[in-house]
Amino acid sequence: MKTRDWDFFIMEDMQQKDKAKIVYKIEKQIKKIDKRLIKEAKKVLRLNLNCNRTISFLQRKLKIGFNLALFIKEELEKQGYYNKIEQRIDMLNLLIQWADEKNIPILHRIDINTQDKDKCLVGNFIGIPRNIQELYNMEFMSLRGLGIDKVPKEFMVLKKLRYLDLSFNPIDEIEFIQKMKNLRYVVLDFNENKS
Repeated sequence: MKTRDWDFFIMEDMQQKDKAKIVYKIEKQIKKIDKRLIKEAKKVLRLNLNCNRTISFLQRKLKIGFNLALFIKEELEKQGYYNKIEQRIDMLNLLIQWADEKNIPILHRIDINTQDKDKCLVGNFIGIPRNIQELYNMEFMSLRGLGIDKVPKEFMVLKKLRYLDLSFNPIDEIEFIQKMKNLRYVVLDFNENKS
């Protein structure tokens, strides 16, 4: 082999190494972007529980192209995130069904001038909304004096709930409430049974 041929192979080898470094850097940046977009997609899906979780939905909300939206959807499916959302929606539907069975009123404001004014302490609202998204986003809930004897475990899906008023109810079981991380206040005044 001549010296020139040898120099050519060295140059070509160096160029391939440089290309490999550049490709590695680009792939690393893409992974960072993907992680950020996947995190953003999870947030969008959490905030839009009532919507179809399609590729075009991700495209519109994240303002990205079809291929990237498809990649994100497949990645979320691999991570099992869509299953988690479906389970959350199922639990919220069970909670709404429980509210209907127990005749718990739809979330409404109580007029302060009526005789029901002592039924609610939280912003004069009482009841449970029948909209999945509204229910999921509730931070304050008053179920005061509604004759509730047991709080269902589906309440655990209410991750944002911080204040729960269960006063004037014959409640005998609330064990799971201790597992609710964001729940700061539970009012159990004048309950017949407390556990």
